[in-house]
Amino acid sequence: MRIIKFFLLYIFFIVLSNIAFAKQNQVVDIRLHTENDNERIVIDSDNKINFNAFLLRNPYRLVVDLQNTSNSVKAPSFKSDKIVDQVRIGKFSEYDTRLVFDLNIKVKLNNNFYLASSGENS
Repeated sequence: MRIIKFFLLYIFFIVLSNIAFAKQNQVVDIRLHTENDNERIVIDSDNKINFNAFLLRNPYRLVVDLQNTSNSVKAPSFKSDKIVDQVRIGKFSEYDTRLVFDLNIKVKLNNNFYLASSGENS
């Protein structure tokens, strides 16, 4: 029985080690575009990034958590507009990055999706 427990712990350690040393995704660019009453936010990356996007209020914010991303994400340079005031970026956890878009008005999150590049098969 002790051999089995040791073996399971050993496998568990190896799995955790592989996760810790896995290559993290890189965010290449973050672009914002306002047209009429719509704001489009595009996050370009070197690989598909799993993410979670949600809205907060008091004050209004859009939060986007990017899973397994490097800490080299840079805030986009843009002028504050009627929808987005500023963007803050920080590490949410050891492996995840959080983008916080401070908003000037209450918004509705219409769509959020992954769009593969034209050369990608997924």
